This record gives sequence, C-alpha cells and structure tokens, in this order.
Amino acid sequence: MSDTEPSSQQHTSKPNPVTMLAAASVGTLSFLASLGIVVMICLRRNGGLNSPYRRIIFGISISDMIQSFAILSGPFLIPSTIEDSLGIGNDTTCNMDGFLLVAGGTAVPLYTFLLSLYYLCKLKFRMTNEVFTRRIEWMSHILIILFVVTLSSAGVGLGIIG
Repeated sequence: MSDTEPSSQQHTSKPNPVTMLAAASVGTLSFLASLGIVVMICLRRNGGLNSPYRRIIFGISISDMIQSFAILSGPFLIPSTIEDSLGIGNDTTCNMDGFLLVAGGTAVPLYTFLLSLYYLCKLKFRMTNEVFTRRIEWMSHILIILFVVTLSSAGVGLGIIG
C-alpha cells in the first residue's frame, strides 16, 4: 500500500456537526421513549412480561435503546484523531459503538417481524398466547439474539464496523 492510499483504519471524511447534533437529539428522544416503555412493562402492577405481546414490545424497546445509545454516543466515541470532530475515543470505542449500532439496528426489525408474526398467528390462525409462546416465541428470541450477536461480532472481527 502506498503512502497516499488510506488504510482501512484511517478515517477520511470529516463529520458534519449539524448531522451529529441531529443524530444525538433523535437518539436521546428515542432512548428515553423506549426506556419509558421498558419501565412501564417491567412494573408488576402493569402486568409485567405476562404475554407474548408485552415480551416482544420489550424486545423492540431494549433493541431500540441499544441502537439509540449508539446513535447518541457515536459522535463522541469516534477516534479523537479525527479533525473537527467531537471524538474523544479511539478505534476500540468506535468498534464498540459500531457493534451496538449494528446490534440494535438489526434487532429492531427482527422484533418488528416477530410482532407481525404474532398478530398473524393470533388473528388469522386463532393461535392462543400459550401455543404461540410454546411453538414460536421462545425460539424466536433465542434466534434473534444469536443472529444479532453473531452479525455484530463478525462485523467488528472483519473490520467492517468501526
């Protein structure tokens, strides 16, 4: 590689402060909204995690919190060597933020799909909550978590994320 070609670890574009501010604002609002949902679901007086619907919404909200945190912290976790940025991090913090961004960004649509599947089973096939939980839900949570962790880890390990 010549001295003029950027390596895969070098960052070549300067972050836009307006974009960073917008992302941080939206990330904060989304994080707080999802946190409110998680707290309300977890309170026993509100029913807790007693139905597939509540557990799926809980999964969507936790996933959104992960993604929103990554969006919010992203401008600060980039390497401090980038000129004109808010970065106070390094390559490791940048990779960690990328891992969280991919994890949350992958889990949210997967849990949204699971919610759609839940309603399809409930409305079209008249499946009870107990049958849905036994046949579909528990395995879906496991597969989503395994897929998200594997994808995010592979992205970091291959140098695609960060």
